Amino acid sequence: MQFNYYDLIRFEIADNFKWAHDWIECLGDVIKTCKIWNGDSDLIVKNFNDFFDDNVSCKQINNTNLIIYDEKYKAIIDTRIIDCIKFYSKHPCLEWIMWLLQLSFLNSKASLVHTAALSISNKCVLFQAKGGVGKTTITSALLCKEDYSLLGDDYIVIGGDGMCFPFLKPFVLYPYHKIIIKGISNNYQKPIMPSWFVNAFPLPVKLLKSILMPFPNVLQFARRHNPQSKRVNPSKIFENKKLQNDPTRLGIVVNLLKTEENFRMEEINLEYSVSFCIGNTLMDFDNRCTNIIFNEIANGSKFSERIFQLWYQIIKQAYKNAKHYIIYIPYKINILDIITKINSLIKAEIA
Repeated sequence: MQFNYYDLIRFEIADNFKWAHDWIECLGDVIKTCKIWNGDSDLIVKNFNDFFDDNVSCKQINNTNLIIYDEKYKAIIDTRIIDCIKFYSKHPCLEWIMWLLQLSFLNSKASLVHTAALSISNKCVLFQAKGGVGKTTITSALLCKEDYSLLGDDYIVIGGDGMCFPFLKPFVLYPYHKIIIKGISNNYQKPIMPSWFVNAFPLPVKLLKSILMPFPNVLQFARRHNPQSKRVNPSKIFENKKLQNDPTRLGIVVNLLKTEENFRMEEINLEYSVSFCIGNTLMDFDNRCTNIIFNEIANGSKFSERIFQLWYQIIKQAYKNAKHYIIYIPYKINILDIITKINSLIKAEIA
């Protein structure tokens, strides 16, 4: 299976890759925006044993810094071919998906951005924030208005020229989202475990993923049967007219922060937004995979070092013509109460 994502990258998932269905499911509606491709690929995903068809020994894996080896998950990232990344894995390794895509996008002078993104009047508005701050709430509320459409709830792809590309991964929905997302009740399965149960035992829930990390197959089973949340593709929630399929030029970057103080909005400089973007995206990538990349840099890998140089250059170039704001959201405020102010800010800048 080969996919062409807006002519930025072409990626291929081998037909015999055991976890192909999981990877495609994880990407959700992103696949729908891709064209079928038949040619050379920038990213190829295969089974682990395929790597050894070339008679490369494990000893040789450690002899080149163009090959990254994830010993725990028995996964290999092979970057020896210029502009082509090959990934070999024994397990689902969904933790590596975003990093692999990011490496491929960087080769094409583009980057993933952990953000919610809306399009209005042919301009893209980004809402950069850590998980739980309110990206989904804000974007869903604005989408109820006539003139907004969705590029992504969790990620988008941005080119160095400032063009923003839809990246419609599944929404991760929790019980409280039922009252936020219009029409969600028809597509939302009531969780088996009530919210109060998870809230009563925050530490065990937080530790569960780390406990299951050494057992990737069990971890994948737990993801699929998580009683507290549900993954739903945007196309199952919103009408097609609310989903943006065409690239849109960046107009505004809004950084969201929780605060103990009063609500306020301030214009900020480019460097703050660029740093916020890269730091926020790095934090959302799987921490263990990120540590492996950093270890490669510490071991003298020029490939890994080049990643962050490219990343910074691309984001700074993409963001330079946008307006940048920071919005401080009090912990105790209902985010829906400030939607009008956020909408007014956007309309004033877009006009």
